[in-house]
Amino acid sequence: MIWHLAHLERRVLKLSYEAVALIVVIGVCRVITFADVAKPYWFTLCGSLSRAIANIRPKAAST
Repeated sequence: MIWHLAHLERRVLKLSYEAVALIVVIGVCRVITFADVAKPYWFTLCGSLSRAIANIRPKAAST
């Protein structure tokens, strides 16, 4: 369902896949964080995911 929403956002807002992926990661991280389960661990995980997406961005732009 999350990817369906991301696809819808991409169609409506004409965003790049990287921007949509970042929106999805931020949304998931917020849900997990508000669940109040091992917050420091989730902050670290979300930071790692964000950096991974940032590293993918130049490759995606060149294709």
